[in-house]
Amino acid sequence: ATAGDRIARALAPSSNVSFPMITEICERLAAEPQEAPEAVRMIADAFCNTESPPRRRLKALTIMNELAYDENCASELREIPAALLALQRLRRVYKTGLGEAADGQIRMFATELEHKCFGPSPQQRHASGDAGSGSAEALHAAESDPLWSSLQKATEAAAPLISTALESVQDALSATAWRPAFGKPATP
Repeated sequence: ATAGDRIARALAPSSNVSFPMITEICERLAAEPQEAPEAVRMIADAFCNTESPPRRRLKALTIMNELAYDENCASELREIPAALLALQRLRRVYKTGLGEAADGQIRMFATELEHKCFGPSPQQRHASGDAGSGSAEALHAAESDPLWSSLQKATEAAAPLISTALESVQDALSATAWRPAFGKPATP
């Protein structure tokens, strides 16, 4: 079976991604590197698509996190215009319905993939003194990708909700004294 066949099986709703399954995909791509473009595109389509079920996105991120150690696969991911924007969006995902632990894994894998494949975030570059402007070509390519429009619309729709949620959290925090973990009362 090709890497694409194996990935399709891994991303199927009835499938559970396992270490042996990921190892088979990695070994297949090491033996048949010409299959990497299709394989990485399938994975990116799964995590970039805002309509994909959260479990499918988590599976795709899990697989891609291992494939990113292969420079050929990492390079293929960098060629997908919407990938970086999707990873940045997934770094901030909450309440997917999978539970806090799975949401944390999504955020962790998205952060690791962004760092491994695209380098430090603009905030990290700025903090380190390298405030490079990024790639205008990559931004132009992203804007021409069909997923760009979906990501942009989702981001615009979510912005007011996020702002309202942050205000609510700030109000709640200012109205109550911070308490340490496990419900112990705060001591002055």
